[in-house]
Amino acid sequence: QAEPHLHEARFDGQPEVAFVTPRTSEIWSRVTDPSLTAFENAKWVYLALRHAHIPVDDLSEQQLAEGRFANEGATQYGSAYAAFRMSNYPLAEQRLQVAYRLLGKHPMLDLLSARIAAGAGNMDRALSILRTSLQNRPDYRPAHYAEVDILQRSARHKDALEAVERALRLYPKDAKLFGLKAASLSATGQKFLSHQSQAE
Repeated sequence: QAEPHLHEARFDGQPEVAFVTPRTSEIWSRVTDPSLTAFENAKWVYLALRHAHIPVDDLSEQQLAEGRFANEGATQYGSAYAAFRMSNYPLAEQRLQVAYRLLGKHPMLDLLSARIAAGAGNMDRALSILRTSLQNRPDYRPAHYAEVDILQRSARHKDALEAVERALRLYPKDAKLFGLKAASLSATGQKFLSHQSQAE
């Protein structure tokens, strides 16, 4: 009876951590082979992380080294993203280049490439990657968010406002873009316009 409520539920904020209880695995292992407990734990961890919108895949370094994967390009991208999350930017870039070779140009790969560059402190390279990508795919919304974010992190709020206005011409009702606009307006001392943008 609870399933419809859980299925329709939405988070009131972006979760950062998923709590996983081993209780189900313990009960399951009592009536089945105890060796299944590890598998059950892994399954519940996977489901909880996915439900929390945290990117996760059943991938190990050994699988990657042995070439045991269904789609090498997707696996290399996932591995590059994992390395990026661990702040291992050289490894992330290395594996992303393999993904490019296998998958070809794609705005999702460009976005990760820009994030890797920004994480390594090369904001100019990150912006160059994003802007080139947006020339090819101006409809890729995450790249617009990333461009504004990087400009704001670089304290280039005038440029950030120009970027967000360009994006708003494509997506005039995007709440996230209005939030980014409000942040730059506030940073430039335009408090009234910042509040107005938040209201929009």
